[in-house]
Amino acid sequence: MYHRPHRDDFDRALARLAAGYWQIVDSERFASDIGTGGLLNPPSDLAAHFGPDGTQRADITLRYRGGVIPMLQSTLAREGLVACVPARRPEEDDVPDTDDAKWAAKYEATRHRLLAAENGTLAPEEGSVVCLATDSPSDLLRITQAFDRLAEHGYFAAPALWPTPSGCWEIVFAQTSDAHPRAVFWDTQSHDAFDARGDLVDELFVRWSGDRTLIADLLTDTGLEVTTPEHETIAFVLRPVGLITPSDKVDLILETAGERQLQVIKVLRELAPGLPVTEAKTQVRNTPTPILRNVTTWTAENATQRLRAAGATTTVKRFDAELPPGDVDQAHR
Repeated sequence: MYHRPHRDDFDRALARLAAGYWQIVDSERFASDIGTGGLLNPPSDLAAHFGPDGTQRADITLRYRGGVIPMLQSTLAREGLVACVPARRPEEDDVPDTDDAKWAAKYEATRHRLLAAENGTLAPEEGSVVCLATDSPSDLLRITQAFDRLAEHGYFAAPALWPTPSGCWEIVFAQTSDAHPRAVFWDTQSHDAFDARGDLVDELFVRWSGDRTLIADLLTDTGLEVTTPEHETIAFVLRPVGLITPSDKVDLILETAGERQLQVIKVLRELAPGLPVTEAKTQVRNTPTPILRNVTTWTAENATQRLRAAGATTTVKRFDAELPPGDVDQAHR
């Protein structure tokens, strides 16, 4: 069970960050050293954010300069902290809406920032991360806990490791000195699957090598949906329960028919050529009921628009191939 963070958790997080890339500095150093990246500034009244028993009772704002924010957020999560990070930069949303273009642009932007920061040719980016005084863990926290359990089994487990999968594998081999390492990680590009708080809003691709069953079991303990790959060349996929992606097949559920039932019946028969009038009437009278099964998201969206124009309401659910046809109505009620 998750408990609100304690001062000890926060101190361990700062120690872990200091052992890596970050320098923990006071406000005076942060204000004066504007050209140095990797600076992290806790508030001067840090102790006031914790109760007499050490439990965090107020949100803690950490100012940063430079660094890779997915790595920062993941490191804080590994010590039980839910960290809210800045929203994505607006310029990243201006990339053309194609997968190849988006991934290429994000990779180049991240690589440029890392190299420029390393060479001292780029002014470090500034911002703040808020460690929440919350009783509710984030998905990122749950996943990093699973990673820590894998580390106990001898795995190299690293969330938000590097911008590219190939670069991540180079780090894995360098750190483990093993021709067949046991490892789990995701790259910083994939970290876009999380929202600002660290909850999954898209699919997260986790690269791996080792015992597939063990990894699957521990990832499943997060409460997220986990797709287990057939081979190490294919990533594990974690997603929020019920998330629908463009590649999914779905069921379209008629929730209500509204007041223009005759118009809805007409649309139903257009969507399913050959559907008898009596069966269409039965669907309208017995809502909620599935009207399209195992169709593409595009088909479902097109049908949804036509049904809503007729006054009906609908929902879309991911298709469950293991669900017996006779149980469909009950499953969606």
